[in-house]
Amino acid sequence: MEQSNRTMQIIIMSLVVLALLPSLVFAAVQHVTVLPAPTIITGQITHTNNNAGIPDVSVNLTNATTMNVVGSTTTNGTGYYNFTNFNAGDYYVKASKIRYWDNTTAVNVTADETVNLSLWLVGDLNNNGISAGIGDLVLMNRAVLWEIPGDWRWDLNRNGRIAGIGDLVLMNRAVLGEIILT
Repeated sequence: MEQSNRTMQIIIMSLVVLALLPSLVFAAVQHVTVLPAPTIITGQITHTNNNAGIPDVSVNLTNATTMNVVGSTTTNGTGYYNFTNFNAGDYYVKASKIRYWDNTTAVNVTADETVNLSLWLVGDLNNNGISAGIGDLVLMNRAVLWEIPGDWRWDLNRNGRIAGIGDLVLMNRAVLGEIILT
């Protein structure tokens, strides 16, 4: 008799579990969160004058909402870099290297993205790949005299004034080999 009561209890418990199983599964499915797939940003950092890849460039990935750097890397021997395993969203990719102007661009990442950037050599106003050559000095002189317009690359002392007298002094000293423009 005790055995048959025990068997009956097992059968009833099994039926209750079977009856509740669909609602338990449904409740579990209701709370499943599908996370976005991790994304990848790849790219190449190149010279502006010849599009050759630049090795050893520091590349930072910054979250555009929090402004936190979420990744840092360095380009390989041919200027390529990549960031892997981060969520889709808005980011800034910033490339920097000594003797070059920094370059930053915004990117909205929804899937794998390619972000290529070019860097200008500081003091290479004529974009021939040589910093502070005689041609660059001539251009700086002409811009200081307002014969030609300059742009952000002509602000060598980074004081917010394009092709000012301080920039001309720096260019002259660099042409003479007294300083290296950075």
